[in-house]
Amino acid sequence: MRGIPREEIVEYFKDLSKHTHNNKIFYGIDWVVEVGDEKPCLLGSITLKEVDIIFSASQESLEVLLADFRLKFMRAGG
Repeated sequence: MRGIPREEIVEYFKDLSKHTHNNKIFYGIDWVVEVGDEKPCLLGSITLKEVDIIFSASQESLEVLLADFRLKFMRAGG
């Protein structure tokens, strides 16, 4: 994920999860998400924040989780 601060992602998963471990691993009812560390990503003269996110869930749960995640973090440029 690029352009979104890690803390914003962490807060989102804290609100959804039942348990968390070190603000890195978030456990839902039928899913687990691991949020990596924030690192810079250079795109030409622009530097964005980049965070790796690993989703683990059944196919059905993953589709719902990803759809909600994408909607929450959709950004418009201009």
